[in-house]
Amino acid sequence: MEISLPEHLTIQIQQQITSGRYCTVDELMAEAVSLLLDQQARSQRRIESLRRIGQMVDDAGLYERVLIPVEN
Repeated sequence: MEISLPEHLTIQIQQQITSGRYCTVDELMAEAVSLLLDQQARSQRRIESLRRIGQMVDDAGLYERVLIPVEN
């Protein structure tokens, strides 16, 4: 697989390799993709949790209680 990156990212990758944090570009890219996929999975889980919470609030009728005050 071949990828093209903007120059500023290429420079940052080269700096990471030079610093010794990563031995190869492949090692750095594998970690970067892994972190991206983990972040996307966490985001999806958060969205699903918020939807479940919203559904529970809706099922309990709490939206109506907050949005439509009871008049005495």
